[in-house]
Amino acid sequence: MKDDSIEGIYDTLNECAVISKSAGGIGVSVHNIRATSSYIRGTNGTSNGIVPMLRVFNDTARYVDQGGGKRKGAFHVYLEPWHADVFEFLDLRKNHGKVYYWCYLSSYLKK
Repeated sequence: MKDDSIEGIYDTLNECAVISKSAGGIGVSVHNIRATSSYIRGTNGTSNGIVPMLRVFNDTARYVDQGGGKRKGAFHVYLEPWHADVFEFLDLRKNHGKVYYWCYLSSYLKK
């Protein structure tokens, strides 16, 4: 993710759509996005967190097919285990397709 701002998020989304259009692979790290209820100084508001943003990315991946209708796009999203929204992020995988690979830091989860 380029930046934790509207401009940074939508610039990244645009790049992902363009790459997906050409059947490219997408990997996005979202650990630098503010967690749910984090203060936003510029608007005096609070962040909605990563889940609503990831729904927009998912909708974009489904809308922008790869290479002229060959298949739907797919994005791989990465989040560091220290992020405050990590459990909501993991809940996104429930009841949606098959899990092919889980990777976690066992030393982090033992704490």
